[in-house]
Amino acid sequence: MVYQLKNKLGIFCKDATTPEGLRPAGLTSALWTLCSLFIFILGISFPSFLSIPSKSRESGGVVIGTSEYHKEVQCLTEAAYHEAANQPEEGIRAVLQVIKNRKEAKGFPSSFCGVVQQPKQFSYRNDLQPGQMKPIKIKNSLDKEAVEKIHYLSELTAQGTLRNDLPEGTLYYAHKKVKNHWTKKFERVKVIHQHVFYKEI
Repeated sequence: MVYQLKNKLGIFCKDATTPEGLRPAGLTSALWTLCSLFIFILGISFPSFLSIPSKSRESGGVVIGTSEYHKEVQCLTEAAYHEAANQPEEGIRAVLQVIKNRKEAKGFPSSFCGVVQQPKQFSYRNDLQPGQMKPIKIKNSLDKEAVEKIHYLSELTAQGTLRNDLPEGTLYYAHKKVKNHWTKKFERVKVIHQHVFYKEI
């Protein structure tokens, strides 16, 4: 619709936006002013009308391009789905928050995809190569609903607006049944469904 409007307006105001000395004498000053004002208003309402790039997204205070943003959301969605699709929303948010905390912490990659694809960090990726994505298989309406919810929460995470229910500095989590040497090194801060969350002491 915007494209069609632009085309029609271009025919009507074709000469209105040319330099004053080149405008036909028949085009009045009032018409030129009206066309210029109309184009200005359209430029504010529809940035694409004037070929203005759409606003980049923000991730933890860093502005990122649209394609990179979508890739980051995809990595977050993949991780949250395979790690916490069977968890309540609080549990999904907590997993996403751990990934965000790692992204912002020293000693971890500085991107969501980097954190998710870091070797030996998330068990569902044990058989995947670095950079390889694990497909999400939607088998029924419940799966579809879960993916849509997780994708939405992942977008909030990438935009830095996800509600945080974990104590500051929570960088790790494990299944309740997992009891090994590394869990003894950290402080247990919260239990959500089947996951126990930890922070460094």
